[in-house]
Amino acid sequence: MFYILTGDYSIELEYNELIKKHNYPITTFDATQKDEFEIFLQKISTNSMFGNNETIVLKRAEKLSKLSDFIKTISNFNILNKIVIILINKKLTAKQIKSCEAFAKVIIGETKNEKEFYINYIKNELKIKTNEAFQLTEMIGHDIHKIKNEIEKLKNYFYDEEFNLEKAKNIISINEEYNSFEAIENLLLGNPNEVYKMINKDKSHMLILYTLAKEFQTILKLTLLINEGKVMSTNNYNKFKDNYEHNKHLFNNSHPYAVFKKLQYINKYTITSIKEILKEVLITEANIKNGLIKDDIAIEILIKKVVLKYENN
Repeated sequence: MFYILTGDYSIELEYNELIKKHNYPITTFDATQKDEFEIFLQKISTNSMFGNNETIVLKRAEKLSKLSDFIKTISNFNILNKIVIILINKKLTAKQIKSCEAFAKVIIGETKNEKEFYINYIKNELKIKTNEAFQLTEMIGHDIHKIKNEIEKLKNYFYDEEFNLEKAKNIISINEEYNSFEAIENLLLGNPNEVYKMINKDKSHMLILYTLAKEFQTILKLTLLINEGKVMSTNNYNKFKDNYEHNKHLFNNSHPYAVFKKLQYINKYTITSIKEILKEVLITEANIKNGLIKDDIAIEILIKKVVLKYENN
């Protein structure tokens, strides 16, 4: 049987499900390697009534210069005892899909919101809550292969016990960007210790600067929308989510939970103080880039100003 997977990054997950479903020995070929591609064609064109069941995979088929001719060629093959999976990391045309459907099962991967797709995938795989899946997505990042690997690690660890986010943090590989967001979250609540540790350990001054700017921009937008009555300030995530949908374009279509988490800062900073901090961020960036002050000193001064705004609110 032929399976043709076409579309975006989500086809990798569909591929993973197919491999689980057809638990046969797997041989994988790369369409960009001429010798491998020729062996692939030879292998699927050769049949034996006494052969064992096997899965044959062709990856990166989107790189073939004559993709339509390739589809036409394999449509003439009558395969026995084989599962043939072809991965095409782009959307086929309607005409090509129709040609494929004549001899294969076509699976189309098409995701409108990448981050939401990953959150739902993690949520379903681990059977956990939305907020936990969101946290894991932030920690792991948005690389499909890394997500798959890290989720498999967690599934193996928690197979006979209830999922625990704090334990999960010690098992997975956490990306640098998440560490900066976590440090900034503590800073926004008046605790700069994690930011200082990160600066001293990783020298990630500009990452801290950009993360701080991004967080305060979101808080400012949220505060203004709440004041205008367009977004609800509530501890109930579902109520916030329904209200947020009408304004998500103002937050670059961020996942609602990402914005919901910022509500905890709304009463910590005034609109005036937020604008002053954002102005300080711009000045700090300019001073660092123009060599007027060392980056570590500039960031430390900025951090102290943020803490003062928090304490004086």
